[in-house]
Amino acid sequence: MNGGTGVQRYLEADINSITMEKMIVLLYERMIRDLTEAAAAAASGDRPGMIGHVNHAQLIITELNNALDHTAGGTVAANLEALYDFLFRENLEFLVDQDPVHAENCLRVLGPLLEAWSGIPGGTAGSGGRPGETPSTTAEAEEPAEAAGPATHRAESSPSLFSVSA
Repeated sequence: MNGGTGVQRYLEADINSITMEKMIVLLYERMIRDLTEAAAAAASGDRPGMIGHVNHAQLIITELNNALDHTAGGTVAANLEALYDFLFRENLEFLVDQDPVHAENCLRVLGPLLEAWSGIPGGTAGSGGRPGETPSTTAEAEEPAEAAGPATHRAESSPSLFSVSA
């Protein structure tokens, strides 16, 4: 009997049942870990380690940016896109000059994002922040960031999104 198969099925079931809000929190947490480890690797002269962690953070940023739903998220989605673009550029600069200040800049942005998404109740995605409701108009979906947060990312099952969270 292959013990790994049962574990794999459990992990797949766990991932398939996770809310979008929790997935975004996990991705932010992983990106924070990647950038923290990249900064440590850069400080110790471990360029391959730094590159690996920065590249992984780049994958997460790309997935988050691609998952934005500008129709439902309106201004909030546009603001998140601008933040993701900033994070992406900072990571590119980090790869070029190996200066951990770029990781610190990213961490200053990610901290409040993580805190905000951690406070959003699970299962409110696409509802404009009201459990059990779906916005009927774009104007309804363009509420303040606290309420509209979940509506800014498409709730679609993407294997690449899950693969960068591991």
